Amino acid sequence: MKKTVMETIKGTAEKFSSKIAFSIKINNEWVSTTWKDYYEQILVTGRAFMALGLEKGDGVSLIGSNRPEWLIADYAAIFAGGVPGGIYTTNSPEQCHYIAEHSEASIAVVEN
Repeated sequence: MKKTVMETIKGTAEKFSSKIAFSIKINNEWVSTTWKDYYEQILVTGRAFMALGLEKGDGVSLIGSNRPEWLIADYAAIFAGGVPGGIYTTNSPEQCHYIAEHSEASIAVVEN
């Protein structure tokens, strides 16, 4: 039976709740996040998107480097019923402007 992204992440978080989902180096020290905490961050972010007015089918533009927050926002958009769309950090300002103007995204998540 096929599963949705949401079902897969939830199932993984339930099965491996105390296992490390990812680690990131912060100030020369590795900091780990469990699957339970990762899933909770996705849910909290998804609820925040809905509180900001995200409706089913609305776009969410994402621009940033390869980092946990990017994936959290991506999955949160899906969980909240939105449609995530990544914008490459290598795009020119003109390209970013064009995508922003034409994506019809109601939320933009940006790094820095």
